[in-house]
Amino acid sequence: MKVHPFGTNIISNLVKWNNNFKLDSLDLNEESDTVIVLGDGTPDDISIFLIASKLNGKKAVYMLKPDDTRYSAANEIRTVLKSFNEKIVRFIFVVDQEKEELSKIAKSFTGKLKELGIEILREEKLQDRVDFFDSKLGSLEFKVYLVVNGLDEINTEAHAIEDHLLKCTQKAGLPGPNLKGKTSKEVWKELFKNKQSKEKEKILSKIYQEALKAPKECFPQQYKALSLIEV
Repeated sequence: MKVHPFGTNIISNLVKWNNNFKLDSLDLNEESDTVIVLGDGTPDDISIFLIASKLNGKKAVYMLKPDDTRYSAANEIRTVLKSFNEKIVRFIFVVDQEKEELSKIAKSFTGKLKELGIEILREEKLQDRVDFFDSKLGSLEFKVYLVVNGLDEINTEAHAIEDHLLKCTQKAGLPGPNLKGKTSKEVWKELFKNKQSKEKEKILSKIYQEALKAPKECFPQQYKALSLIEV
């Protein structure tokens, strides 16, 4: 799967790791009918990019990170539909669970969609942490996927994309900080505390290599959503 990112920071991050791993999964010219909207920036952008690189089909996706975070990122729907001349038929929103109960997240998200005047025609839970919504705005119909980052097996105070990267860290055999009483974001930062630039890059490379080796195991819900649009 090819990724066409928007935004200087995302482009810079993806160019770096695309080149480091010789992936050939980045294309700044490729057109798409699908937009991945990130509720947070980095390392979400790199993680989703690495997963996409392991899907071998010809499908391309746009990726962007709006200024708004979490559910407010849905504000981007109107802007995207207008900017792309209403050619977008599919959105994938990737958000962190944080401390919110999973049972409440889909409800909060659909509440935001309705607030924006978007009608939910049909909704379905596709698997744990992946929800699907057939949606409509005016005369335009499109599909929305909600992917919630986090892994129950990573026992931290708040769940995020860093849960998945910490699982990659474990699989890579790297020593990790104590998880107790911390969020996965805090634990992730501790991995690189007092590390020089070269050492940090070496650790990141090992972790991201694990993501490439086992994307379905380390990122089950993100892999599921991307594989659905690949067909």
